[in-house]
Amino acid sequence: MSDFILIVSPFRVTDAVAEQYAERYTRAELVRHNLAYARLAMRDATSRGEIAIVPALLYGQIYGGADPDRLALLKLTNEWARRVDSCVSYLDIGEGDEIRLARGNARLINLDQSSRMLFDTRADAREILSRSEFDSPFPYLEESRTADYYERNSGTHRTGVKA
Repeated sequence: MSDFILIVSPFRVTDAVAEQYAERYTRAELVRHNLAYARLAMRDATSRGEIAIVPALLYGQIYGGADPDRLALLKLTNEWARRVDSCVSYLDIGEGDEIRLARGNARLINLDQSSRMLFDTRADAREILSRSEFDSPFPYLEESRTADYYERNSGTHRTGVKA
């Protein structure tokens, strides 16, 4: 049977991270990097045969970075931690407060923990993520929009029949 794992990776961009990358990336780009990274982490876990839950991806769709939202996200992450086999931290882009809190909670409930890296330690993870196929939040949606645009402007329906 596959392990059911909780993946923790950065979601919120701290002021320190925003300041560190201010010359290269906007805060919005850094959030996109974080989301792309979480998706790559999920892909890595599933390629290992694990069943993964990634709260930053799931709940990041409805919660923002404000303190009440952050607290709600942390509570939900802690609830998931009670239901999984292990907690896996992906650390290429750093270990923020949320990861430290999730790892601390995992220790308190005696949950197995491990850390992983996706990239060579000498690589600039943010640069890799800015070129990632997952830089778009929903690649399938973007592909669909492109196809729809092409159809509307070419006069050809998906079936190949001219309108």
